[in-house]
Amino acid sequence: NVLVADCDNHCIRRITPDGRVTTLAGSTKGFADNSASRARFNLPEGVAVDPMGNVILADTGNYRIRQIDPKGEVTTLAGSARVTQSCPYLGDDILDARFHELTHVAVDSNGNVIIMDKANEFGGYVRCISTEGRVLKVANAFNGAYCSAVDSMGNVYYVDNGRITKISPAGESTTFKADLINFPFGSPGSCMAIDGDQNVLISESSGGKVWIVKSSHQKHPESLGACAIWEIRGLAIGATGTIYVAGSDHRIYTLDAQLTPPAHLWRLARATVC
Repeated sequence: NVLVADCDNHCIRRITPDGRVTTLAGSTKGFADNSASRARFNLPEGVAVDPMGNVILADTGNYRIRQIDPKGEVTTLAGSARVTQSCPYLGDDILDARFHELTHVAVDSNGNVIIMDKANEFGGYVRCISTEGRVLKVANAFNGAYCSAVDSMGNVYYVDNGRITKISPAGESTTFKADLINFPFGSPGSCMAIDGDQNVLISESSGGKVWIVKSSHQKHPESLGACAIWEIRGLAIGATGTIYVAGSDHRIYTLDAQLTPPAHLWRLARATVC
């Protein structure tokens, strides 16, 4: 199943393998923890699934992280209100934590939830909701906080100031080669995903371009053409390796990856509507 945060319709949608589209939870704009059909969201943007099958989403307009369990019950996982000048405290408890602008969410294999929390156009934070119920700051993002991902080993990746940074479960930080700085990675709308070989898929904010930066060759990516989508709003990899893209044209696409020289880059082309 493909899960989609349908931001403008304030709900989470599900596309089944046979192509049926259903509403998993939510309907009208608002805030309510309840059963799937009675729950309310406000501009949900990010969605992920934890090891227990719970759907985790960034309820951006409500400044909260929400959870949909396998039975369809919607609860608030963390968050209470927005950080403001009069109340700048971020909070480290799930009941009193505050967020700025939630942009992306990911879940590692242990169930820890990784959040991109954009403070303003100049910076933000990579934060984590631990399985112990604490909201922790993982890193500062000094040029926005637009996209993040987690690989199967528990490494956290995020984009900041045109660079890809990886943080290991032990807290060790590694920055990919800085010559990514001249590309529009990390600008508003960028998306990221990690495949099974720890290769980084990343899109730019406009132009419909997607690159793979291979784990064995963290080099300068080349422009290898664009998909038939001007603005990419979401990027994910399915269990079988299928690449899914959410376009600004309100469609979900699958992408066929084609190996293209040089060997460390893949061209993603031939988009088809899902």
